[in-house]
Amino acid sequence: MPSLMYYHLRGEKNNKFEIGFGFTIIPVSGEGGDFLHGVIGYRYQKKNGLLFRIGFTPIVIVSEWSFMPWVGISLGYSL
Repeated sequence: MPSLMYYHLRGEKNNKFEIGFGFTIIPVSGEGGDFLHGVIGYRYQKKNGLLFRIGFTPIVIVSEWSFMPWVGISLGYSL
């Protein structure tokens, strides 16, 4: 059950800075866990046109306090 607690876009016109934070609880015995995750990145979004995002999306496994750094890239079309 993912939950995003805070998500913010800031910037001019088509160029935006995005930041967010959330948590996920997976209630499966033996395989489940609690995870903290976030995003800090850049978004270019043109109305009826190109959508491009790149960001740093780290994950922390709470039970182990292990850190997994991830990078995400999105490419698409915006309506």
